[in-house]
Amino acid sequence: MLLKKIKYISVLMFFAFQFSFAQGFVDAYRLINPGILQTSASLGMGNATMAIGVGYGNYLSNPATLGLMDRSSLTLSYYYSGHRTTSDYFGNGIQKDQFSSNINELGYVYRVPTVRGSLVFGLGYNRVKDFNAISQFSGFNNGNNSLIQDLTSRNSQLTYDLRLSYAVYDNYWNYLYDETLINGKLQQEGTLREEGTINNWSFFSAVEVDKDLYLGITLNLYSGNYVNNRDYYEIDSENYYGDNIQLDPDDPYTIDFQKFYVNDNISWDLSGWNVIGGFFYNFYNFLRFAGTIETPIIYKINENYYVRGSSYFKNDYGYDVEPQTSESEYDISTPVKAGFGMSVNLGLLEASAQAHIADYTQTRFTKGFTDAELNDLNNEIKDNFKVAPDFQAGVVVNIPFLDIHPRVGAMYFVSPYKNATKENNRKYITAGIGFFTHKSFSLDVSAVYGLWNDYYDIYGSGEARVNKEIKDYRAMITMSYKF
Repeated sequence: MLLKKIKYISVLMFFAFQFSFAQGFVDAYRLINPGILQTSASLGMGNATMAIGVGYGNYLSNPATLGLMDRSSLTLSYYYSGHRTTSDYFGNGIQKDQFSSNINELGYVYRVPTVRGSLVFGLGYNRVKDFNAISQFSGFNNGNNSLIQDLTSRNSQLTYDLRLSYAVYDNYWNYLYDETLINGKLQQEGTLREEGTINNWSFFSAVEVDKDLYLGITLNLYSGNYVNNRDYYEIDSENYYGDNIQLDPDDPYTIDFQKFYVNDNISWDLSGWNVIGGFFYNFYNFLRFAGTIETPIIYKINENYYVRGSSYFKNDYGYDVEPQTSESEYDISTPVKAGFGMSVNLGLLEASAQAHIADYTQTRFTKGFTDAELNDLNNEIKDNFKVAPDFQAGVVVNIPFLDIHPRVGAMYFVSPYKNATKENNRKYITAGIGFFTHKSFSLDVSAVYGLWNDYYDIYGSGEARVNKEIKDYRAMITMSYKF
């Protein structure tokens, strides 16, 4: 195929194109959306462990409960993740699966010998989020809209260089705006691939400050990466733009438009930190109460942005914008999160429930942009986010004499999006079982099933919306040795 190479690209293209595809409240949502990965014992009972002690992994839910540990320990966890997305675009459904597995957790807890009370220190590694996902969509958009039109409305250099739009001047040859003869009625299809993780190194401590009253603190240091790669096509499958339509008045080769292709890739390297503080009160070993405060996570993001595009016309003639990259650095701060939980110990059965709440409108872009840009980005967050809680509940059965502990649980995360429906809230059911050998070695296995709906706007708001049904599968195994 004959492709005319465009050897240059202006700064205008980056600003116009990134405005459609890069930084915004969707990026903030990616970071504030709570992860679910902890130890298998926690996961098996829906992570409802703020007011019940299940060992090392509690430093993420409530470090104060680590004061219940009677010995030092070493812990290792391995997980498997499956992510299924069924995308519906104008009535056409496509199912895609993505799988991943890795070491999820490695940690050490040291219990200081004390005459009375308890004092515990520890450190650990945990993979708190897994971004791996894939979705694919394809459908005919019968509306009078397209990405070509959306970019042209922003006077994008991309559509201009690909001869999909042209400049309009006044009678004195002063530039006014760009225009395109494309008016929707296109086949639209694409693939979105996401990869990456957020990991943390944590340092934590718990102390019994009074009989049955424990305080704890965790310092989390985060690092990770995220890659979002998108391939997108707009195709004249119904031949609306034939030999009688020339998209560029000055270029006779732009007749009979065939296809527009764009590929963009956003790559993050990120780091951050926050502190979790908690208390735990054990009332006669029957009722237990707990509370936590999580400070904002201050994420520093180094972003690399890559984009290229092509246009195709009659007789295999076309234009190709060569790959271009840009780099940027900016900070995102998550909101403060508060939690409260309680549990009841009935001997053979222990039940626990907890809730967190955060004002997601307080999420902020804090650095990396001009004051005007920061104002626009943060106003966008306020317009799209809301206060949202999450809930976890779980039950563990203590089978006497056998040291076997079956667990079940549930998690419910209300979407922080202001206009979200109940179907957009993330829902999980969990189950697991723990085995102990001579009180020193323990083995826990758990499984998780999650279900919710989401959507993705290719451009605009609702004009080209991909509706997604997401099913999340997790399995985890945790081994721990106490000494």
